[in-house]
Amino acid sequence: MAKSLELQGLTEEYIKQLYERLTMVLAGTQLSNKALSRILRVSEDVVEAWVKGSRYPKTKYLGDIASACNVSVEYLLCKTDNPKRITKDEVKNRFYGRVFRTYIRNNAIDLSQFTKKETEAIIAFCEKVKNGEILIDA
Repeated sequence: MAKSLELQGLTEEYIKQLYERLTMVLAGTQLSNKALSRILRVSEDVVEAWVKGSRYPKTKYLGDIASACNVSVEYLLCKTDNPKRITKDEVKNRFYGRVFRTYIRNNAIDLSQFTKKETEAIIAFCEKVKNGEILIDA
């Protein structure tokens, strides 16, 4: 396997997983290599190398690859086994969930680091957690 500079320092096992996931996603797309190369503005040979697993794309292409193949970047990076894209609300809930877990662990959180709008959203989120409307792992 050819390693890009961005893959240096990662375990061989993880790199192998990355190649397998990328190859599976690219092979499973309805797009031809030619169409994907046009979308990503790279040569068809580069896409072919990604599909075969002989090269791994630079980080700057992962978002576009994920969008073109209708999967999340987290899925491409083997951070989840769920290929579903994350919605903006899910991103917000994850962020607020982290804030809430920090509060639970420390029994306090400094809300002065947030804007008034963010503070109101965090408090509203915490109220939803308290009322059982949103479940999180504390």
